[in-house]
Amino acid sequence: MIALGMTLGLTPTTVHSQSSPLQDETSYSHRIAQGRYFLEDGLLNQALREFEQASSMKEGRQDPLLHTLLARTHFRLGDVAASVAAAKTAERGSEGEPDPQLAELLEFLLTRFGKVTVIGGGTDGYLPETAAPLLDPELKRIFLGSLERMAAPATAGTTSMYLPVGNYRVGGHILEVVAGTTTRMDLRSSVGRAAAGVYGERRQDSTSGARLATTPVARSSLLVRMGGHGFYQQTNGSGGGRVLVAWTAAVARERISLLAAGTLSLQRMERIVASDPAPGGLLPGALVAVGPVVRPSPRLVLTPRIGWSIGYGHPLESGLPEGYRGPIHYLVHGPELEATLRFRVQEVDDARETVSVEPVVGARLFFQESTPLGSILEADRKSHLTFGVGFEFGLQLGS
Repeated sequence: MIALGMTLGLTPTTVHSQSSPLQDETSYSHRIAQGRYFLEDGLLNQALREFEQASSMKEGRQDPLLHTLLARTHFRLGDVAASVAAAKTAERGSEGEPDPQLAELLEFLLTRFGKVTVIGGGTDGYLPETAAPLLDPELKRIFLGSLERMAAPATAGTTSMYLPVGNYRVGGHILEVVAGTTTRMDLRSSVGRAAAGVYGERRQDSTSGARLATTPVARSSLLVRMGGHGFYQQTNGSGGGRVLVAWTAAVARERISLLAAGTLSLQRMERIVASDPAPGGLLPGALVAVGPVVRPSPRLVLTPRIGWSIGYGHPLESGLPEGYRGPIHYLVHGPELEATLRFRVQEVDDARETVSVEPVVGARLFFQESTPLGSILEADRKSHLTFGVGFEFGLQLGS
């Protein structure tokens, strides 16, 4: 009787612990329905929990509907990497053409985001900034969420994530995130024993052994340009040429450009009489200018500047009319607007000293006042204005 009672007592329990295929299907469908309810109600973590439990069941391993719902949930939670993985699983599990909503979601993920390998910078590292504002609220939400992930655990480890495609500024350096490729984004402010910044900084070590403080260093370069210009002077047009040799420096995390240049121009100083222009002469001078650094793309750097030029003009005396007693010395000065477009030929490795040679084109708009010096006659002391435009080509050499 005891043995029979034990057998009878165990039998119902044993049968109850074994689920039938109908029960599994009902449980799976229930989790899908429950997860959908949570997803539509904005309870994303609860929805994710239901969908993940459903995906662990046999029916959910390749179910395109379930993995599409998982992709949507991960994206709303800000995890683009998990969303891409779920969407690809849903695509593999689809028979024939995938569902239009799945195809649209997958295209959006793969064309609007790029994979990024982020090297953390620790407590004194950089955080990326978008080079242009993100107007799409979804892209902005994902970027801000990724930014929190980079900043929250201040570690120096490596992680992988997806960011909206576009240009990012890291310590003044421009990186482009491209769809379909993996971009390396190093947030460290310095690396190595020499403390050379990965994006152009140097770290100053204090003798007390305290934590190193990062200080940006200006990136300087040599700029050489030459070209021609046309100008209007005393009711008459003319032309000339100029050679410019300049020292440039990018400061304020390479957002502001300073320029100090020496110039040598060949041009007419003034008209002697209405029908007889003075011969051309040499005009050595100096130019100082400042302006913002604009990066339309990782390979182009546009630098518009405003400055002031000053120089000394002296016409070629051999070309002056016989018996000429007028001025032959001139003070020439005035404002100048210029823009230089630099074509980057390669990304600079800031961990080691290298010299890059990059082509540039330049355009200038200038206004000059020419004042005769040492003139005896009152009529010869009158200043006159010159304005013109010029185009120049050259090279920029920098480290």
